[in-house]
Amino acid sequence: MGRQKEVLSAIGWRLRIRNKLLRQALAECLGTLILVMFGCGSVAQLVLSKGTHARFLTVNLAFGFAVMLGILIAGQVSGMAP
Repeated sequence: MGRQKEVLSAIGWRLRIRNKLLRQALAECLGTLILVMFGCGSVAQLVLSKGTHARFLTVNLAFGFAVMLGILIAGQVSGMAP
């Protein structure tokens, strides 16, 4: 088990993005991707099912969940909300 941790640590160190600006930009892109995928996905579900599988509250909850996930994922790196 100790060797595995050493190997994973070495791989993580080599693959780490050292440029802070690039790391922040990628985190923002990932946070925004999460927001758009969950939010617009809930709207698409509402429109395509003609209201049988989603309601207005479902869309609001999905957007709220998407914002929360985006902040949790990108907030540690960039310090901003997507």
